[in-house]
Amino acid sequence: LNKNTAEMSNTKHAFTAVPMYSDDEKGFVGTSKHDANVAKSSGSVTVMDGSTVDSRGRAKLHRLGAIAISCALVVAVFLPCSGFSDWIVGLTSGFSFCVFPTKSSGGGRDWILNDDGTIAAKHQTDLVLGLGKPPMVLVDRGSERQFVFDDETILALKGGEYVTLTTASGQGIGKKETREEYATVEGYTWRYIEAEVHKNATQNTMLVRYENDNFIMVVNDNMAFDVSYWVYEAGNTVNFVGGNDIAATKIAGGGRDWVINVEDGTISPKSATHLALGSGASALVLVEKGHSRQIVMDNMEGLMNGETISASLSSPGDGDLVLSKKYEDEKMYQFWHYIESIALNVEEKAIHIRYEDENYLRLVNADTGEDEDLVFDVSYW
Repeated sequence: LNKNTAEMSNTKHAFTAVPMYSDDEKGFVGTSKHDANVAKSSGSVTVMDGSTVDSRGRAKLHRLGAIAISCALVVAVFLPCSGFSDWIVGLTSGFSFCVFPTKSSGGGRDWILNDDGTIAAKHQTDLVLGLGKPPMVLVDRGSERQFVFDDETILALKGGEYVTLTTASGQGIGKKETREEYATVEGYTWRYIEAEVHKNATQNTMLVRYENDNFIMVVNDNMAFDVSYWVYEAGNTVNFVGGNDIAATKIAGGGRDWVINVEDGTISPKSATHLALGSGASALVLVEKGHSRQIVMDNMEGLMNGETISASLSSPGDGDLVLSKKYEDEKMYQFWHYIESIALNVEEKAIHIRYEDENYLRLVNADTGEDEDLVFDVSYW
């Protein structure tokens, strides 16, 4: 969205929806973005189909009709207490105690280690940790993760033809969700759908057209490719955004302006031609047990024995993936600190974890060996 006129809050953006995938690989069970009302929810803790892990605790998961809410699983940074809340409690009761403990049991921080190397949500054991499909992002031009299109596709796109957006390596670019979400900012409502990358082109691959020598439009949807917040940096997501009419959708001068690079088969933001469209890293999500995208730990025996292990995976992939932090600097929502998680094929980026109290997955600093105030947590429980 336009950073100046239609920027959603960073807090809301941190809880981006990631689908819960079905066993038949034909799509997702259902997803929805969380809005501010979720933070106000209350009631018993429930872990359901479609939920994933996130940094926010103690909020109830909701089902909207037949759609199950889900959002990105993160390696969540939970500081043991809030200094301000402790001060208030001490003032009113004469003593201080931890109001927001990292180790909060009875919900989304409770995990079971399985003998087959999987990790299950304790309160719904048919759901295990897995990897979501990669998002579409900006990457450094020339990166191995950039999208490269064959000559026929790139020339057809440049010429304004309708094109199914499939890369030369067979990757397909599609929608994460089948229905639109809405964000109202400064009185204007934007429609959006997040993008995801399919390993192989499927029926969900987008049909697009390059219009006005500027916009990459989703055919029949009045949506354009849009750089999130119009921030031109590697790793930032690119999704599909539209207004109430074509004029609003086609706002030039920012994150919806694209150039087709015929010379190397890539697509770049006009304002940042050193970047190109590409595939991002997968986030952790909950999937059905037995799903092809469930994660299997490489050293589950050590984890079961209470050892601190490097979070390397034997699958999915060829044993080259590790769980990692998406970024190093903590973000914050209300009293909670958090960091989102991703899977990388860079061994030195692996997080180190330990299973504590037969319940929590604690992060341990890989350099110092000291415990971190982070545990794995299911978003909104």
